Amino acid sequence: MGALTNAKSDRLISRKAIKRLKQEMHAEVVDNCSDFR
Repeated sequence: MGALTNAKSDRLISRKAIKRLKQEMHAEVVDNCSDFR
């Protein structure tokens, strides 16, 4: 039971981390695009 909960929370954390990474990457891409303008 504990291991299952840990795996679930790990997946949740990684999903949050991935979302944050994507947001940061997107922000960088937007910055680069605005530089080109």
